[in-house]
Amino acid sequence: TDYLNGCVKVVHPQDMVYSASFSSVSQIVPGEDYYTRDSYPGDDYSGHGTHVSGIIGASVNDNGIAGAAFGAQIMPVRVMYSIYDDLGNITGTGSLSDIVDGIDYAVEQGADIINLSLGSAQSMGAQSDLLFLQAVQDAVNQGVLVLAAAGNDSINIDDYGSVPSSFSETMTVSSVSNTGSFSSFSSFGES
Repeated sequence: TDYLNGCVKVVHPQDMVYSASFSSVSQIVPGEDYYTRDSYPGDDYSGHGTHVSGIIGASVNDNGIAGAAFGAQIMPVRVMYSIYDDLGNITGTGSLSDIVDGIDYAVEQGADIINLSLGSAQSMGAQSDLLFLQAVQDAVNQGVLVLAAAGNDSINIDDYGSVPSSFSETMTVSSVSNTGSFSSFSSFGES
C-alpha cells in the first residue's frame, strides 16, 4: 500500500449507479444506500458513481484502465439519486441530510478517503452550508482526507461559495484537458 500512502479504504458516494457489477474494481467493501435505505447502492440510472469508482479503484488486469488507487477498497455509499431535467437529461439530486449521514457512515466504517463528486455551484444557505461543513470537519478531525469535485459550471468556486468544493477542509479537484489546461467546463478557485 505504499502507493496509497497507507490509505486502503476509499469511499465514493455512489450518487448515480446503474446495475453496477463493480467487477473491474479491486475490492468492494459493504456500503450503504441513503436513497432507498438499503445496503445495496447499485440501483440507479446514470452510472456516474460507477465511472468515478473505476477511475479510483479499477484493477490492474490488462483490460482497460488501472485505477489511480488500484489497490484500494471501494465503499459505495449512495447519497444522491437520478432525475430527468426539463430537457430529458439525467441529472442528480439529493438531500443534505443524506449527504451528512453518508459522510458519518463512512467515517464510522473506517474510511481513509471520502470522495464527494457532488455539490452545489453556490451556497445552499448559511445553516445548510454549516451543517455540510461540520460533517466534513468531523471527518477531517478523524483523519479522513475529503476530496471534492470543483464542478462543471465554469465558475470560480470561491466567488460563488460552492459547497463543498470551497471548504478549506476539502482537497478540491478540477477537470483538465489532455494538454493539462483547465477543461472549458471545469470550475476552479483558490480553495
